Amino acid sequence: MQAMKRIVKSDTAEITIKIPEEFKGKEIEIIILPLESTKNIFTKVSKKERLRGLFSVSKGVLPADYKFDREEAHER
Repeated sequence: MQAMKRIVKSDTAEITIKIPEEFKGKEIEIIILPLESTKNIFTKVSKKERLRGLFSVSKGVLPADYKFDREEAHER
């Protein structure tokens, strides 16, 4: 399925969309949505907060008595 996406800023109540040749003569669906502001998607989070988030998500993944064996990790 071929799709197209365009982001435009309209100063009027009308816009013109040029469709690909493959769409000519076919029934097409047009969906118009307001664009959400992307300014607040990437909020600055400190390294400490990121690590706390990582630890809270991974808590309980390993057994409580797990110990990392460096020698075992290097065995082949």
